[in-house]
Parts: sequence; structure tokens; C-alpha cells
Amino acid sequence: MGDGSQQIGFIEQLILRETPSAYRVAMSLTRNPEASKELVQEASYRILLNQRAFNASRSGTAWFQAVVRNLFIDGRRSFEYRRGVSLSQTIVADGPCYSELLPSDEPGVLEQLERGEDSRAVRRITNRLRKEHKEVLKLCDMQALSYEEAAGVLAVSVGTVRSRLFRARRAFRLLWAKENLAHGG
Repeated sequence: MGDGSQQIGFIEQLILRETPSAYRVAMSLTRNPEASKELVQEASYRILLNQRAFNASRSGTAWFQAVVRNLFIDGRRSFEYRRGVSLSQTIVADGPCYSELLPSDEPGVLEQLERGEDSRAVRRITNRLRKEHKEVLKLCDMQALSYEEAAGVLAVSVGTVRSRLFRARRAFRLLWAKENLAHGG
């Protein structure tokens, strides 16, 4: 059992070492601590089940983060196919709707209005960017992931993250300037 038990020990060490980084990636994807813990736990389980798939010539960090990202994407896809309940649906006739019963950390209507046009403009412009530019901007600039963490999430090299981020920021600045000129700002 010499080789196999050493591999198991290595994979377990990798999971222990990389869990904080994988959790940050999961949080950037789910924006929910409990969902992030579950995602990292499921990723750890999958890695243990498929440990023979690990390629020692690749980064363990990138592998773990890619598993987290792929599980998240698979979960979103399956969720889209399942039927859900509308939060605006009332529970009983003339009663409260589901959304009124759920606790919310979301800011109130007045707070949202106070955030102003700039946040809407940022979203509008970001949505106009190419997919790879939008992804890297959100990970690095909005969710404050390091280049290495973003590379793991996107399953690309750090150099690719840097070049995409440079191009994404440039494209964003150009669109921002055009929008401000068009709106007289």
C-alpha cells in the first residue's frame, strides 16, 4: 500500500491547505457563507473520490478551485431546470407573500435609491463587456480575488488573467467615457 496511501495523504493535505482559498472562490460565486461551505465540502468529497485524476504537474490550487467552479456551474444549470416558487406568490389568499417572510440582508428601497445612477451605470457597462472581460473584472476588481485565485476559478494561467484584466479595464473605461459623454456627464 506504499504508493496509494502516500497519494491519499497528499490529497488530504492538499484539501486542508487549499480549503481557505477554495472557500473564497466559492464565496465569490455564491455570495452565501452556508452555500460556500457546502460547495467546498462537495468539492473536497469529489476530489477524494477522484484523486487518481490529479496530475502532479498541475497546480493543486487550480485543480481544487476548478472543481469548486464546475460544481457551482453545474448546480446553477440544474437549478434553472427545476421548478421553483415565486417569492411574490402569496401563501394564503390575501395573506403575505413568501418574500415578506424571508429575512433579508439586502438594503432597503431608500438605500438602493441612494446608491444612485453610478452603480446602475457600472452594471450596465459591465454587462456590455465580452464574457471573459466581465468574468475577470468581477473576480479581481469587484470580489478582490488575487490573480492566482482568479486564474484557478477561470482555469487559465495567471498571465491570461493579467492580460484579460488589462483589456477589460481598458474596454470598461472607454464605455464609461462614451456613456458619460452621451448623458452629458
